[in-house]
Amino acid sequence: MENEKLEEKKVVVKNAWWLLAYPSSIFFEMPDGQIKFTASKPARNVKESELRDYKGHHPKYGTGRNFPDYMFRFYGLEKC
Repeated sequence: MENEKLEEKKVVVKNAWWLLAYPSSIFFEMPDGQIKFTASKPARNVKESELRDYKGHHPKYGTGRNFPDYMFRFYGLEKC
């Protein structure tokens, strides 16, 4: 039996935000334009299956800030 390390597929996103109204969530704009979100804690590799749809206003118009580029690696994300 071979012991190969399986590389997990990274979730590709256009952008990400933290919003003050949802302090324990991270919001993502997917490459197809959909907005999704997930819990921000604990820091882990985010799987696409755990992302939930978000139907509110676009996060870039909300009160919050962009998710820093250096944080993408801690959540297993890749920016397109």
